[in-house]
Amino acid sequence: MYNQINALFMWNIHQRKINLIIAASCLALIGLIYFQVKWMQQSRDLLEEQFDQKVSMALCSAVEDMEETQAEAKAQPGCQPMSCAQQADALMQSPDFDQKICSAMDFYQIPMDFEAKIVDKSATPEDSISPFSCSMKPVIGSEDHILTVDFPTKEDYVLEKMGFMLVASVLILLFVSFVFLTANYMLLKQRRVTDFNIDFFNNMAHEFRTPLTNIALATRLLEKKQEHLQEDKFLHVIQNESQHLMQQVERVLHLAKLENGDYQLQQERILLKDLLQEVLQCMDLRLKERNVQVNVQLPEQELAIKGDVLHLGNAFRNLIDNAIKYANDQPELSISAEAKGDEIHLKFEDNGQGISREEQEFIFDKFHRSGNGQTSKGFGIGLAYVKMIMDKHQGKIQVWSELQKGTRFDLALPKF
Repeated sequence: MYNQINALFMWNIHQRKINLIIAASCLALIGLIYFQVKWMQQSRDLLEEQFDQKVSMALCSAVEDMEETQAEAKAQPGCQPMSCAQQADALMQSPDFDQKICSAMDFYQIPMDFEAKIVDKSATPEDSISPFSCSMKPVIGSEDHILTVDFPTKEDYVLEKMGFMLVASVLILLFVSFVFLTANYMLLKQRRVTDFNIDFFNNMAHEFRTPLTNIALATRLLEKKQEHLQEDKFLHVIQNESQHLMQQVERVLHLAKLENGDYQLQQERILLKDLLQEVLQCMDLRLKERNVQVNVQLPEQELAIKGDVLHLGNAFRNLIDNAIKYANDQPELSISAEAKGDEIHLKFEDNGQGISREEQEFIFDKFHRSGNGQTSKGFGIGLAYVKMIMDKHQGKIQVWSELQKGTRFDLALPKF
């Protein structure tokens, strides 16, 4: 049963965080995809920028070569002057035109098919002019004529250059998405199963109340009707153990309600003296059974705290119960309180077995049991419950302990 309670409550602790984890993982996945796409876009832009620079340098180099060839042709005797249009036609029909452009493209390592031509800017729409162009003024002497180059397979060239990066990115994204979807599917599936188990367990814990209440009522009636049974040790065992089991059930249910947010603290003005007296009176039989010497030291002034009387009473019972559980042969329990500023400070000190320094770090963790976990009584939720109650009351709790010299719990609660 302990293992079942442990599994159910440990899941219950994280249940409210599951949606946050799923949402965070979704955002992380979306962010990964977004930045991966942006990185691919930037890589593509960088490749295109490098390609554009190469083409521009190749065109400028080709125009320079044409200018040299044109100057040599003009220097020859018998050369007749031509108009800009005639010069452009003559250049395009010249075998050197394609050769010089091809040589420039090869020099700058642009292994692509292209279409080169000289166009008149004034007679051509701007949107039909290739972005790869260079002024022909050095050759023709006019700003209106430009050398343009079109690359029909440019997209294939860029994709080929990005091929490895693109494939690797897609594979990584697919793998991460698969892991993410699988993990979240398993998490949601486990959550559904555990939700069912938690509902079943809570209903079962509620059902325990009825038989336990009937057992307690029956033993009280039996004790009244059969006076000779008032000192019967077996009847006392039934009463004590049923009461102990009822307390364990109440702890489990209270802890579940607090963690689920189903219970809101009913805060009111509480007289500390009255609350301690009520708690000690309820635990009188257990204290007498173990012969615990209780010493309560309270100041004459009235100490009032603001809190939930039910849960604060349960927290005090847990601390006293621990003092009884781990008591020595001559157990002593000292309870004291004093006002300090805006807080009421309480101390629960015993002379029991004590807690090692290594364990003190974990005693407020759920299901941690001091000493040998196989022989220690309880589920290990008592001090975790106390810590939760103190936190919900904006209070503090600290432990001071030494093996075989006892333990002291220091509590601080807001003053009313």
